[in-house]
Amino acid sequence: MVSLRGYEKLNKLATSPIQIFSDTQRKGERDRRSYTAHVDHGYTLKGIADYLGIHYSTVSKALKKRGKERKSTSYSRFKT
Repeated sequence: MVSLRGYEKLNKLATSPIQIFSDTQRKGERDRRSYTAHVDHGYTLKGIADYLGIHYSTVSKALKKRGKERKSTSYSRFKT
């Protein structure tokens, strides 16, 4: 069974790490899914890092980069 140590949501039926990271082989896809796991599903950086077998600072850098990408694309739609 997969450890859900980084799980912080009250809803215990939320998406599991196996569902989030299944078929993830490329770094870019892993980073996008890490962002989703953290922002949408409430997993901690340490929980994501432990599951993926990487350091939490690697996850932090990926989330920071992904957050900047999302901000730039979401605001660009509303420029007049």
